Amino acid sequence: SFAPIKRSFGILTPVLIIGGIFSGLFTPTEAAVIAVAYSIIVGKFVYKELTLESLFKSCIEAVSITGVTALMVMTVTFFGDMIAREQVAIRIADGFMAFADSPVMVLVMINLLLLFLGMFI
Repeated sequence: SFAPIKRSFGILTPVLIIGGIFSGLFTPTEAAVIAVAYSIIVGKFVYKELTLESLFKSCIEAVSITGVTALMVMTVTFFGDMIAREQVAIRIADGFMAFADSPVMVLVMINLLLLFLGMFI
């Protein structure tokens, strides 16, 4: 039967990516392009489930996710620059030194800071 061979095409995608990178045939960026092209070919000709409409929907979803990711990176970069410019790390260290007289107190302060920061993550 052709079914086991048909199933193996999907399993070969990670092998193609990792094998291509480790063998030096292509870079990780090129491996992504090769994987997408391979997936499109397998989805269209082997599984016969990929249509132009579903491919277009997948592209729209990929662009949407990429936009959200870029917005998050931009926001984090801005926030990191603002924290560096306002010297927040130095102020926190100075605050620790004002309250912490012993190494145990330093650990307590660090744990309280991590507890506070953990409430927002």
